[in-house]
Amino acid sequence: MHIRLEPDSDELLGRIVTLKEELDLNVKLASPPDFIPELPAGATAARSCSRRED
Repeated sequence: MHIRLEPDSDELLGRIVTLKEELDLNVKLASPPDFIPELPAGATAARSCSRRED
């Protein structure tokens, strides 16, 4: 499961730790935005492969 806490909530993080211990789960507090760099200003997520003009 992927969740992102913004802003970080101490109460919620404490409950996650408790559940982790009770259920014997492996929990990593990270999400894709922590690893994938943002696009430069003006860049788009998709490139245009071709342009068609009628």
